[in-house]
Amino acid sequence: MRERMVARNTLEYLAACLPPELDAKARLLALQCALRADAAGCVVISSGLLRAMRLAGDPGPWQDLEDAWWVHPGSADRANPVRLMDGAGTSHPRAVRARAADWALRVGGVNAFKCLGPHSVLTGLVLAAYGVNGVGLGSAERLAHLCGLRSAGQLHAELDALMGAGFLMSWTLGPDGRAVVWRLHPTVDAGSRP
Repeated sequence: MRERMVARNTLEYLAACLPPELDAKARLLALQCALRADAAGCVVISSGLLRAMRLAGDPGPWQDLEDAWWVHPGSADRANPVRLMDGAGTSHPRAVRARAADWALRVGGVNAFKCLGPHSVLTGLVLAAYGVNGVGLGSAERLAHLCGLRSAGQLHAELDALMGAGFLMSWTLGPDGRAVVWRLHPTVDAGSRP
């Protein structure tokens, strides 16, 4: 699915350019901004989209992105389009990025996340983007970096939470103890709501 690949590429781009200490809420917002921006790096994030992301009325993620020099200062007042400082995340055609943004929003909005926080949403989104036919394998260190987590231990805690919520069917460490193998719930992988 091309949307998954574009979301994965954008997650890689964000992991490389955003500060490691940036909050998961800001990372989720940055993902939607990068995927929805026009060729000039401008994007309008509607209040409905912010509600769907559970970010309505929270100026913190916008301020964090301004402080990270990822959006132009003062552009996040939502009266005007937000302007990205770096348009490198907009390299795919806009229509394809828009479908990827919708895919990410569907995955991030699954019922399993209702009682979980933004780190779980971001971790689940990364796992869905990197899984193939519902199964994934990746370095725990790399996955933690993509999820904005500080350690593999934090990743393990998020994986446990995702299993408890029904987003994951299973997860385990590989034989070397550094790789993670996971299996998504089938309805998550299909893009529907469990």
